[in-house]
Amino acid sequence: MQTEKITLFNQYQTKGNTTVPMQNIYLLIPVYNEAKYLKQFIDKLAIESEKNNEIEKIVFINDGSKDSTRVIVEEFMSANPKVELLNHKNNQGKGAAMKTGLEYARKLKADAVIFMDGDCQHDPKYLKNFIISLTHSPIVFGYRELPKGTPWWRKYGNQVAGFIIKLGFKITKKDLLCGYMALRKDSFSEVYWNEKGYGVETEIAVVVGKKNLPFTENFIDTVYLDPTKGVNLFHAFLILLKIPIWYFR
Repeated sequence: MQTEKITLFNQYQTKGNTTVPMQNIYLLIPVYNEAKYLKQFIDKLAIESEKNNEIEKIVFINDGSKDSTRVIVEEFMSANPKVELLNHKNNQGKGAAMKTGLEYARKLKADAVIFMDGDCQHDPKYLKNFIISLTHSPIVFGYRELPKGTPWWRKYGNQVAGFIIKLGFKITKKDLLCGYMALRKDSFSEVYWNEKGYGVETEIAVVVGKKNLPFTENFIDTVYLDPTKGVNLFHAFLILLKIPIWYFR
């Protein structure tokens, strides 16, 4: 069992330091043109989901993919009764896909949700850590220790944005842009976002900071298989422009 590098901020601990049992967790995985690495991710996910009985559903949100992403998920679905597929007719953005997944999980009364990317950046081996952390904290963020060789715009952009968010919203978060995160049902109504694109992780951090909500941070590996995927300089610039809007909203 891998439980290393889990940080619970004492000032944010659940009232009375109570433990909430987890039995009905939904994995929410937004995907958009992920055919290149999706099968590799699914192979790992299938193994880890069997190890964790708390995982009730594995929900893929296909955000208008033009490649074979939908076919790959449907093949997985035919072999695993836990798997479900939600489809956006057109690409709406990662934030919109995450919201579709969360609304679906809320409707079916999930105890918690764990968001993951389907491009192998988020290793399913850490699911047990997130499940353990959810028993103590209503919000769990993943964080990476970006190594040498990480594209400079990812590394320093993350640091600069994190510093700005810390000053403006009183939240210290080790990795502002990591999308591997989890929400317990008692935080569903507290954590919201309007961002449809890649700024969703930053907006969620802003909301958590503004509301002074309790959270935990879990270490995950840094994986960049495709430098063209994810947040680029243009996305980072747009995120920075939105910070004042989030501040005054």
